This record gives sequence, structure tokens and C-alpha cells, in this order.
Amino acid sequence: MVAAATGGPELAAGVSKRLMACARRLPKALGMTLPLPFRLRALAAALAGLALAAGAGEAWVPVGGAIGQPMEFFIEAATVRRQGEMTHYRLVGRETRNPERATLIESEVGVDCARQRRVEYVTTTRWRGGVLTETAAELRPVAPGGRTARELDLACRLAEQPPPAPAAVVVAAPPSDGPGAATVPAVAAPLPARPALPAAVRWSGTGFAVDRSTLVTNHHVVRGCERLVALRGEERYAARVVATDAANDLAAVVLQGVELQPLALAAGPQELGEAVTVLGYPLPGVLGPQLRVTTGVVSSLQGLAGEDRAMQISAAVQSGNSGGPVLDPWGRVAGVVARKLDARLGAENVGFAVRLQPLRTFLQDHALPASQAPAAAGAPPSVADVVRRSAPSVLLVTCS
Repeated sequence: MVAAATGGPELAAGVSKRLMACARRLPKALGMTLPLPFRLRALAAALAGLALAAGAGEAWVPVGGAIGQPMEFFIEAATVRRQGEMTHYRLVGRETRNPERATLIESEVGVDCARQRRVEYVTTTRWRGGVLTETAAELRPVAPGGRTARELDLACRLAEQPPPAPAAVVVAAPPSDGPGAATVPAVAAPLPARPALPAAVRWSGTGFAVDRSTLVTNHHVVRGCERLVALRGEERYAARVVATDAANDLAAVVLQGVELQPLALAAGPQELGEAVTVLGYPLPGVLGPQLRVTTGVVSSLQGLAGEDRAMQISAAVQSGNSGGPVLDPWGRVAGVVARKLDARLGAENVGFAVRLQPLRTFLQDHALPASQAPAAAGAPPSVADVVRRSAPSVLLVTCS
């Protein structure tokens, strides 16, 4: 068994190098033959834990990885809690193949320990091409023997334990998938600090002007950013976060050296079935950094599970649309794109947007100006006219 390591990042890095060397000698020590990928995976949780143990932070329990997925997963021990029959916690996964451009996944998870079922309520994925928040609400059985089974078992055991001490808490890493996994000895390692997203990782969202220099976007677009830049065509503007509301997934950023035309807020709430137009920059790494438009209707005046701060829209939204405006038939802001239903549930064109009232309250609470449109009169303009007038006010927001 490897002794638990303590200390700063220099010690962690040194121990990690020694563990990598040991991985090549692991089969001989265990009296078996394993391909190199399995040897490395057997030590993945320990390597990740030691590499991330830089300073004080929340306690994270390594879950391990799975065959074919170059990801390492951790449960945030401080978030594990019981609510009725369900155990809830936060799960973080990080790509190991390209650390400098790593994908980071954060999920709010619930499990039924007695019935061995699991659901990911909200999953936010950040990668070099963008940021995507998906919502799901289907409790599914957990197959035995895989990563999710290990995760469920760890979470259920953590729920029965008192909160971990701030220091000297050691958790044995579970065995990884693959031949001979059962004979690999447990590796003791200190719980790593909360993993930080590498500075080189970039993702993007959308923002829209509410005054001459201020954009509104989603909180999950700007969260964890070291550097924000807003783009409009060839124009680039440094941006600074001035207000956030994590509960409603809203944020405001101020740009430097720009004169924007603000979009006006709708005079009142939307009606069921009302037409909407969504402007944004979906999948800029694949489609290119050009403004794109989708249309649809207000499918529901509530969000997932009856949430009254959100509304459901049928306009197609993808990664990169987050933070973009949902416009009513007159081109007034009726909401802010926030997430979509997880495609794994077979859902198509099921998106969710923050409704007008939480947006208006956010702006008022933070003393941010907002243009209020008068009540609509006459026939609405064409979608092309709405887009033409609104497009200069919608920018690509990049984060690094």
C-alpha cells in the first residue's frame, strides 16, 4: 500500500512521478500480466488525488475511471447529504488525456441507496469548444461492477459517516475496471482539494446588451473564468464580471471600449404558445463564431418539475447558446437561455430559459440599467427584421 502523502504541490508532483514509474513494475509485483493502460488506470485515482492536492480545500473522494473514458471522477464529500430516501451529492469528472485542454464535468447527482438507482439532475460540461448545461430527471437502475456502481456505493457509505475532518482524512481508492482489477491493492491517498479548471481550457457562451457597456449572460458561463473576452465579428472586448446570481443562473459583465445598443425588456410575461426567437453562438468551435438564429414557441410557463423561475421553449439550443436572449415577436427580451434537456432521454428541442421576472429582479437588485419596452401595438415585425435589429447587441462570450 502506498503511504498517504501530505504537503504541497511539489511533494504531490514528486510522488506522482514515482507512482508512474511503479505502474510499469506493477504486474511483476502482483504476479500477473496487465497491459500498460490497465496498470496506469489502477493508479489513476491516486495520481489524480496527489496531483490535485495543492493547498487547503474541500474534501474530494476519488471514484476512479472506466474503460474507454479518459476521465477521472471525484465525489465532493461536503455535499453528500440525505433527503428522505435519496442521497444527493456533487460529482466532478476531469479528462486525463489532454490536461491542458481538459474537459470538466460537474453534476448534481441523486441516488436511491436501497434500490440502487441514480439520476443526474443537472450536468454542466465545459470543454475547449463550449459549455453546455443539461437537465435530466429520470431515476435509472445502476448496473453492477462499473464506475457508477462504485460511485453509488461510495456516496451511500459517505452519507452514513460524519463529515470528514479538514485534514488527515484518507480514503482507499476503489479498484478500476478491467482484468485483474480485484487483485490490485487499494491505494491510500489524501483527499484532493477541489480540482481547478486549467487556465488553458476555454469555453464560450452568449451575452446580450442591457446598456451601452453591460452584457447579461449565465452564471455558469462566467463561473471559474480567469479571463473573459466578448467578441462581435472581428471586434474583441475585455470583460469583467460585475454581478452574479447563481440561484437563477444569471450574471452581468461590463465591457471596455465599446458602445452597445441595449435590447429592451418585454413589458410583461410571455403567454403559452407565444412565438420566440433565440440568438446565440452555438458550437463555435464546430460551426464557427457567427451569430445563429432558431425559432420556436413557449412550450410551458414552467421549467423542469414545475420550476416557476424558468420556462420551456421549443427553439433549438446547443452548447454556446447559454446566456443568449429569448426574444418575443417584437424583438423584446422575454428570457435568457439557460439549459436543455439531456438528449440521452430522447428529448428533442426541449430547452429552458430564465423567465423575465427573475431577470428584471436581478437587474434591479444590482442597480443595473435596463431598457423597458412599451406595450406592443400593431402587427409584429418579421423574424428577419427582429434579427437585423437585435444582432449587433448579441455577443460571443469566451472564458479562459
